[in-house]
Parts: sequence; C-alpha cells; structure tokens
Amino acid sequence: MRKGVLFDKDGTLFDFQSLWGKAIADFLQAPELQLVKQPAQFQLDLGVNDDGRVRSNSPLADGTNADIALVLVQHRLFHGSLESAEQFVTSFFLRFLQQDGFAVGVATSDSLDAAQLSLTHAQALSQVDFIATPDQYPSKPDPALLYAFCREQNLHPTDVLVVGDSPVDMALAQHARAGIGVLSGVGTRTELATPYVYPTVMDVPYLTVFQESSSK
Repeated sequence: MRKGVLFDKDGTLFDFQSLWGKAIADFLQAPELQLVKQPAQFQLDLGVNDDGRVRSNSPLADGTNADIALVLVQHRLFHGSLESAEQFVTSFFLRFLQQDGFAVGVATSDSLDAAQLSLTHAQALSQVDFIATPDQYPSKPDPALLYAFCREQNLHPTDVLVVGDSPVDMALAQHARAGIGVLSGVGTRTELATPYVYPTVMDVPYLTVFQESSSK
C-alpha cells in the first residue's frame, strides 16, 4: 500500500528536536560525513551508548538539529559551516522518511516562492514531493490541497497522514487517514485533540501510526 505524509511547515517541519532511533545507524554511515578517527567517542557525544541505544539528555534524544550539527563540526566530520551541517541533518531525515516508502508533502500558509526558499535553504526541496500554498489552493482546513496531493502522488486520502501543530491541521486530517499532532509549535495536547501527539515530527513512529490508525 502506498503511503503519504502531509506536513505543516512552520512549527512542525521546521522545528526538529530529536531524531528517529531507527535512522541513527544510517545517519552515522552517511557519505556526506567524513571517516571518524574515534567513532566510539563521536557516537557517545551524539548520545549513542555502546549498546546502540540512545541516551536521554543527549543531542540525539533531546537536542535540536543545531545541537547535532555542532557535534559533527566539533569532530570535524562535516566540512562547512555550522549552518550547512544543520541543513544536512534536516535534509537527511526527510530523505530517510521517503526511503520508508512515504510520499512527502508540505502544506503551508506561505507563498509558493517563500516555501520553496525555506526548503531550498534547508537543502530539503528535493526531498519534498508536493507543496501546497494559498496562492495555489484554498487555505487549510479546506481538503482541496489534500486531494491534490493524492492526485499527484497516486494516493487515496485514507493513505495519508496529516502532521501539524494546530487545530486547523487536525481539522484537515479529518479528511485523511489520521492526524498527528506535534508540540513543537502553537498547539497544546488538548487543542490538537488526536490520540497521536508527539513532541516533534522526529518522534513520530510513522509506520506504526499508519498501521494502527483506522481507514475511513
């Protein structure tokens, strides 16, 4: 079954704080990173214990993309600025979601030019399959943008998870398979009113939610 995720942008997609545990091994092997002279120390500094488990109160568990990027720069694994290292982290994990078989869409209140600029700056534009903006479609929670995402990516609305930080996003999700709320933006757990609420988009077990959520 083909799957899709439609993300809100500000407060959701652009406020990462922690990383998917299952992606860590791939992340450490990313070709963009240089060989590590002391890989054990590097992994410990990121927050990965000797047994491969992620340690709490570490950059990987609780830090921002900037915190993770700082470790890369400090270990001289990434040739470039701290900003470029942070952009690499963002882009990598969107790419990882696609490798899990999800089409990735973004629905934002920005103009198309502004949205593309933001994604380009984060080196993530090539990891996004669809962008919906008010200069193209009616604003959320109108489902027109969801249906357009489905048409372009050969999906049914019941194949799509909507991820956002506001009640408006969750209202749009009523037309999709399920709504996933994140607490990295303006909405509270109560306001989001969904059984699927997580601190950030990086904490969401997408495949599990997709499998457990009931199709409409």
